[in-house]
Amino acid sequence: MGVRLLKCEHCNTDNLVAECGRCARSYVITTAHVEGRLRDFDAGPVSHLTHVLLSDCDFCLRQSLGDSLETASAGLRQRTCASCHTEFLTEHGR
Repeated sequence: MGVRLLKCEHCNTDNLVAECGRCARSYVITTAHVEGRLRDFDAGPVSHLTHVLLSDCDFCLRQSLGDSLETASAGLRQRTCASCHTEFLTEHGR
């Protein structure tokens, strides 16, 4: 699973982006992931990792819980900047 540092062109925030080991979707790593939680609105950006074991993306994790509405929301949310909440991965070809 590769991790890349990508800048949000909307607010100039550096975001770490990983690729899901299960579905290969790109997702923004947030403070929630570092704390072992699923991403929520209040999760902030992470610009470097130290000892974090990354798991599957939020879309795959929510899908395994069986809530289709929350799965769709997580799939969209995981592509947004953790600071300004604007989707920016498409701009980077991810």
